[in-house]
Amino acid sequence: MKLLSWTCRISGGLLVLASIPHATAGLSAQFDAISKGYVTGEARDDLILIWVFSSMTMFLMGAWLLFLSTQIKKENNASNWIQALLVSLGLLGFGLWGGFYSANGQGMFGFAVMGLLVLIPLLIYRPEKA
Repeated sequence: MKLLSWTCRISGGLLVLASIPHATAGLSAQFDAISKGYVTGEARDDLILIWVFSSMTMFLMGAWLLFLSTQIKKENNASNWIQALLVSLGLLGFGLWGGFYSANGQGMFGFAVMGLLVLIPLLIYRPEKA
């Protein structure tokens, strides 16, 4: 359980930290693309809304894993296990899909790595009632 707690902390911390440049430099790059005319029409507003939402979601998923790591350290019950499973599968699925879908999406595989960091110990330290 200690390993699972640490992998949740590592993945959660990486997500929280990654949300900072995503929300600042990444959003600035989106505004730059809009000002240069690469994105026009209704897609401009949608791009900004989606970018801000994804920054907030990245931060919240990381914070969720950080809080969950303390609960898992105390007791690895079925509720905590399922929450960590859903987050890890979401990260893994998004990372694989983004990496293969995008022509320049190699960075998306980082999300898959974070998902695997949590998923592998989850499968080892499964509670009896899950």
